Amino acid sequence: MVSELKEKKIILQSSPEKTINEVIAREPKYKSQLEILFVIDKMFFRALKKRELLIKDESEKHNKKIIDLDLLISMCIKNRARLTKGGYNFILTEMWEWRPHHKINNNLLPKITSWE
Repeated sequence: MVSELKEKKIILQSSPEKTINEVIAREPKYKSQLEILFVIDKMFFRALKKRELLIKDESEKHNKKIIDLDLLISMCIKNRARLTKGGYNFILTEMWEWRPHHKINNNLLPKITSWE
């Protein structure tokens, strides 16, 4: 599967087109974890998209949903770092840039993120 990906360009759900060289740099520790890594990325981007839509709505009734999505995103980042060869050093850029919308206990956040 990885040999097929080396020859093709793939598009991740983030905005710019990324080549397979960037994906291989973020490969899993073991080849059997490749599918899990793609599922985690898919969950992360779906939750991020839903969260942004709820934030744009600016309604107080969505606060609990936004916190739930922030916790899901946090879990995705932690799992991605645990499975990625090199840990937090090689997670996606979007994961590095993410910050929670509401205050959340630091124990529930990835170690690269803190409430500011």
